[in-house]
Order: sequence, then C-alpha cells, then structure tokens
Amino acid sequence: MSLKYGEILQRNGALIKLEERVTGIQHKSGPQEVITDKGTYTTNLVINCAGLYSDKVARLTIPNLNVKIIPFRGEYFKLKKRRSTWLRT
Repeated sequence: MSLKYGEILQRNGALIKLEERVTGIQHKSGPQEVITDKGTYTTNLVINCAGLYSDKVARLTIPNLNVKIIPFRGEYFKLKKRRSTWLRT
C-alpha cells in the first residue's frame, strides 16, 4: 500500500528521500528547509514518515510538542473455534 502511495506522490512531483537522518527543519513562513545528514532540501510541504522517530522529527518544527511514540510489540494468536467463547468482541 505505501509503495503505491509513493508512486502516486512521485508522479505528482513529490521527492521521497530514504535512509537520511533529519537533523533540523528550518520552520519559517514560506518554504521550509529540511536538513539531513546527506543534504538540505527546500520545500513547501513536509510529510513526516519517520516511524518510531516521528515524534522526534515533529519536535524539530514544534519544540514543545506534547506527543511521544511509545513502541510495543504485540503477539497475535488464532484461537481454535471451540475456544472462541473465551473472548468477546
């Protein structure tokens, strides 16, 4: 699904950069500058897809932003039909 989103965005002029560490975002009126370990990009729109680091990247534009990503790992099991009464949905 996300690959298709990427294709559509690129067809419409978006630039997608992977495996670059964002070190700063110069947030000002008008275009913004996104500074990474591999270069600086000027843009009118930034879409943050940093996964578990998205809260840290968001704080580069809003320093006092009160959000925090809390990672956890889930484990999922399929119950046998006869045990399905154990759970309510």
